[in-house]
Amino acid sequence: MVSGKGVYSMEGAVLLSEAPLGTGIVVVESVYSMDGSMAPLSAVCDVVDEFKGNLIVDEAHTLGLYGDTGVGLVDSLNLRHRVFATVHPFGKALGFHGAVIVGSNLLMEYLHNYSRSFIYTTALPNTSLVAIRLLWDEMITAKPQRQKVADLINLFGAEAHAAAQRTPNFDYIPSNSPIQALVVGSNHKAISAAAYLKRRGIMTFPIRSPTVAKGTERLRVVLHAHNTEEEVKALISAYEAFLIESAT
Repeated sequence: MVSGKGVYSMEGAVLLSEAPLGTGIVVVESVYSMDGSMAPLSAVCDVVDEFKGNLIVDEAHTLGLYGDTGVGLVDSLNLRHRVFATVHPFGKALGFHGAVIVGSNLLMEYLHNYSRSFIYTTALPNTSLVAIRLLWDEMITAKPQRQKVADLINLFGAEAHAAAQRTPNFDYIPSNSPIQALVVGSNHKAISAAAYLKRRGIMTFPIRSPTVAKGTERLRVVLHAHNTEEEVKALISAYEAFLIESAT
C-alpha cells in the first residue's frame, strides 16, 4: 500500500478494503534503509483507519533518534493511539541484539500463546537483558546526541544541495533521516566512488543493483552523533572531486 517514497497503490487499498472488518494489516518501516525516506505515517494512519485496518510500524532506523526519549517516529508524531503495534530492534542505535514489540495487552497474550517463533526460541540470558536496560536508559537521556544528529542531517542536506547546484552530475536523494544516499548510477561507479572516498579516510557503502533499481546505484551514508561538521563537508567535497575527476 505504501512504498519507500510514500506512494500509495490502489492495489494495496483494494486488498485492505476486501479484508474482513478489523483484520486487515498494513506493515511499514518508519524510515526506509536504502534512501532514508520516511513513511508518511499520519497519512498511512488515515488510510488504515478508513478501512478499519491495523498498522504495524518497524522502528529499526528511528529508535534512539526521534521523540523526547528517542523511542521512535510513531511516538514523536503522537500516533501511538492509532498504531496496532511497533517493533523496536536493538541492532541499530543500541548496537546490541534482540528486539521488542509494543502493543496492547491482548496482542501480548496472543503472541505468548500463538507466536511459534517466540514460543520455540530460547529466551535472552539475563546478562543481555541487563545490557539492554542500561542501553535503553542511556538512550532516553541522549538528547544532546539526538540534537547533534539532527544538526548534521540539516548540514548534509544544505551541503549536498549546494554541491548539486555547482556540479551537474551530483545527484542525491533528500532525506530528513541520518541515512543519506548519493546516487552514482552504476555498480562499477558506486564501487569506484566508495574506494575513492575510503582512500581519503571516508567510509561509505556502495549499494548496487539489484539491491536497488538499476540506474539508482548509490553510496549509502549514515550520520552518527560522533561525526563532525568538518567530516560532513569533507565527504561532500571529496565526492564532488570524484565526480569531476571521473568525468574527465
